[in-house]
Amino acid sequence: MIDGRPVPAEALRRATDSVTREVAAAGAAPGTGVLAPTANGIAFVAAAEACRRTGAVLVLRSAYARTSWLPAVCEVAEDPAGPVVTPRAVTTGRRFPSGTAVACFTSGSTGDPRLVMLSARSQEYQYRVTAERMGTTDADRLCLPLPLGHAYGFSVLGMARLTGAELWVETRSDAIAVLNRLTRDGITTLDGVPGLYTALLSRLEGSPEKLRAFAALRFRGCGGEVLPPAVEEALARWDAPLHNGYGLTEAGPNVALNAPGHFHPGTVGLPLPGTEVSIEDTSGELLVRGPGVTSGYFGTTRPALRADGWLATGDQAEWVGPALRIVGRLKHRITIHGETVIPSDVEALLSHRCSVGEVVVDAVVDRRGTPRMGAVVVAAGGTDLARWRAAARDLLPPVLRPRVVVPVVELPRLGNGKLDRQAVRGLLSGRARTRVGGGDGGE
Repeated sequence: MIDGRPVPAEALRRATDSVTREVAAAGAAPGTGVLAPTANGIAFVAAAEACRRTGAVLVLRSAYARTSWLPAVCEVAEDPAGPVVTPRAVTTGRRFPSGTAVACFTSGSTGDPRLVMLSARSQEYQYRVTAERMGTTDADRLCLPLPLGHAYGFSVLGMARLTGAELWVETRSDAIAVLNRLTRDGITTLDGVPGLYTALLSRLEGSPEKLRAFAALRFRGCGGEVLPPAVEEALARWDAPLHNGYGLTEAGPNVALNAPGHFHPGTVGLPLPGTEVSIEDTSGELLVRGPGVTSGYFGTTRPALRADGWLATGDQAEWVGPALRIVGRLKHRITIHGETVIPSDVEALLSHRCSVGEVVVDAVVDRRGTPRMGAVVVAAGGTDLARWRAAARDLLPPVLRPRVVVPVVELPRLGNGKLDRQAVRGLLSGRARTRVGGGDGGE
């Protein structure tokens, strides 16, 4: 299904056969690449299957990355009349290493997207163990309002292919469309980023029919970034807990996952069978190794793995019993007045206790060059920001009180639904000369 419209098996077969013939004619073969469509639809599914048949590497594109330097012989695009295959001139002598099946750009939120290479073996492992953890079978209907061209969405596509589950793809992440799908179409599982569930939360309140449909889901998967505790706790009170998980492109992507029968609230769940994890004593950085992990980055000498074979994730984590909790990105830690602050801790406190939809904090430099705390706030309906600032002053010590507060309708996000922290910093910097955060103390 695409946006609720059935895709007949015969139509998908014809599209796949046609795309396979055209990419093969363009030179698709092991070591060469095929650029996948940027939109969700039949063309993406056909391109993925065509690469499986020809042995070519499916390249999942990113808006942040150039592709002219890749050994990609063609690109596939979505069109109302059917998939369109356009041959490309290869201008490089490089080839993808033997065994590469998928090449996926990281999100590039730091301005440095890297092309992660994954083998067919790593992908099959990921689909199998994730499906087993979730309990996915051919009786499931999987609702996917995520881009197929990003690691999270692509893994759900692969899992549906492996298990025979019915996949209901949405071409955009729209909370209203998702809720309509849940109430009408017998959906059994839903996957999304925290931003989707935050948007769903406000629409579930006061709607018993939609809440019943949401609570009836067998699985409510969530990943992509740190889940605000307030959202998790609100849905748990309605007996509709989120099955939060953790992964990253370089890990294939899934590392740990909560699921029915394996549920640990407040965490990202247990590591998947066969995946090893370790937490460094000094930094708290999470390390991963196992059959799903990347073989390396393409086109760079930068190693993906440490010399000892571990993948350094850049995420800070801790054990909560047998399960993992993700604290936040190590590089997102900020220092204000000599105090190191983990933004997610402050964000969780402010969103949970100060009655706003979402909050993102970061350091902003004032006119004297001194770093201060800033906040971008998605105000819930009727929220009084003056009262919010007063509540923030009561909750936080002077050094952590937001001195710049920027109200927004919604948080800036990347194409895969993750928070765009560069855009957040831009919003805060644009307001740095006007102290709208109200602030006593810490001056």
